Amino acid sequence: MVLSGDEVRFYLFDTLGTAVSAWGGVAYVRFADNSTANPVFEPTKDGGFRVVLINPNAFTVVPSFKTGDGFASAELKSGPRMSIPPAPEQHNPNDGHQH
Repeated sequence: MVLSGDEVRFYLFDTLGTAVSAWGGVAYVRFADNSTANPVFEPTKDGGFRVVLINPNAFTVVPSFKTGDGFASAELKSGPRMSIPPAPEQHNPNDGHQH
């Protein structure tokens, strides 16, 4: 999985690092805010597949590839992303400055 902004690209390799042919698939996504998405893979010229996400939160994804022998799946995590920032702290009347 390669994450760049809102675009996620998936590639399927065997244990020796050789690309495995796949004919599409779907990604089952659960975001940190508990919303979900099931984007369909779009093929890329480099042999991978891409999806575009509309939610900026971190996510867990299970991409499922269609292969000659059935399906290949794995659970992957995005790590931190552009999650919704916390609200700024309000000024305290005792913080030493006047408003």
